[in-house]
Amino acid sequence: MKKLAIILSVVLLFATFGSSPISASDPSTKEQKQPFSVDPNTQGFNIPKGSLIFHHSNGTTQVLGPGNVLIANLIDANTATIHTPSGEAHVSDYYDIPSGSFIDSTGNTTHIYDSNKATKELLLTVIDERIPSPITPPTWAGDWIEQARDLTVSQLSLFDANWYVPESPSNNGTNYDYLFTGIEPSTQDRIAQPVLEWNYNEGGNGWTGAAYYVYNGGHYRATGFSTQEGHELWGYMCNPSGLGLWYVTLEDWDDSGWSGLSFSSSGFNTSNLKVFCALEGYLINGDSDVPGDTLFFNMELMYLGIAVTIDWDPHITSGTGLTGLDVEIYSQATVNLETTDY
Repeated sequence: MKKLAIILSVVLLFATFGSSPISASDPSTKEQKQPFSVDPNTQGFNIPKGSLIFHHSNGTTQVLGPGNVLIANLIDANTATIHTPSGEAHVSDYYDIPSGSFIDSTGNTTHIYDSNKATKELLLTVIDERIPSPITPPTWAGDWIEQARDLTVSQLSLFDANWYVPESPSNNGTNYDYLFTGIEPSTQDRIAQPVLEWNYNEGGNGWTGAAYYVYNGGHYRATGFSTQEGHELWGYMCNPSGLGLWYVTLEDWDDSGWSGLSFSSSGFNTSNLKVFCALEGYLINGDSDVPGDTLFFNMELMYLGIAVTIDWDPHITSGTGLTGLDVEIYSQATVNLETTDY
């Protein structure tokens, strides 16, 4: 019945609105300054559970609530932008979802459930007619300030690591920093990341953590948590045998912070993957805009319980204007991303 209801909603959407351009003077056209959110505990462009977001190929987006009630027409180019750990995005492509959500994507259609799709509530449907582009920035782009990476991992079903929240950037400006481990398929059209965030969504300077999944141009962020310098974090990405999905989790072991999501592994299986430990930043004008050194340790990279050999390649982006950058590979299990010590 749920699947039939979704199909009927899409049919009605085409019949009622079609795909004609939306005018900025249309009274149903709204500005969007915050990401979509189906989590009532998260500030944003809040929409009710069961909503449908339709991204048309002409650069417009329509949002329908339950019962096919029109919530908003949006012109994508006129929406605000947000800096994310997988590149800059319009907020119309960004979705805050409750921790524990399950993301099921097939082709250009994504369904988000509050847990396993067979038993739980449908939270949101996203349909995207646009031609997807590779994840930006790609693995070698300038906003990834420094990283350890292996771009040729033949088999992997688990990647977990610990790291401490580093010394905060001394500049209390509008700089954004992200520290994370990550996995991409060889197609480079999606990425899974447990992320430590500095100054998330201009929410005031401070450290937060969240699990992310990016697919088909959509950025999905599980409800995050606040943390602070010196706390030990644990990031976990796992594709258990036979379940057909990936889990992405970030935990604060010195507090109760937890953020997690899961997603179907169709198109993102356990073969031919790329792995990273990375520092990413935006609006970085000097050493005071980035955090202190970050040591990733106790890293496990395995395939079905057997350790996988990883050949970490240190990479530092040139032209950042930052000093003291270095990527130290101590072992397969330990990598240090160095910045200027304060």
